[in-house]
Amino acid sequence: MNILNNKKICFIGVGNMGNPMALNLLDAGCDLTVYDLDKSKALNLIEKGATFASSLKEAVSDVELVISSLPGPPQVREVILGDGGVLNLMKAGTTLIETSSSSVELAEEIAKIAKTKNINYLETPLSNAVD
Repeated sequence: MNILNNKKICFIGVGNMGNPMALNLLDAGCDLTVYDLDKSKALNLIEKGATFASSLKEAVSDVELVISSLPGPPQVREVILGDGGVLNLMKAGTTLIETSSSSVELAEEIAKIAKTKNINYLETPLSNAVD
């Protein structure tokens, strides 16, 4: 049984690392919305059934799980903690899984803020997985 089935999932950042992970979710039958600044990076995912969101707000507005895969700490800070960032848009009780290679300090900051908003947060950094 796939615990992700029947959950609405958003994947933010579908470049070299995020795209294969998002594709695996689609192949597993997940209901997936994707967001990237460069829509062309998501075309293969859209062709497989993903919905493309035109903004972060649209991307996370009606999902239970948000997964992000971003290039580094500056992008993580902007996308997750910025004024229009994910933690300001997600609903209480939802979950954020952050897979970007970031910094310990930033991960701790995200965890602290997520806790105050009753958002579950899991840091799962990945690196050097794609040539």
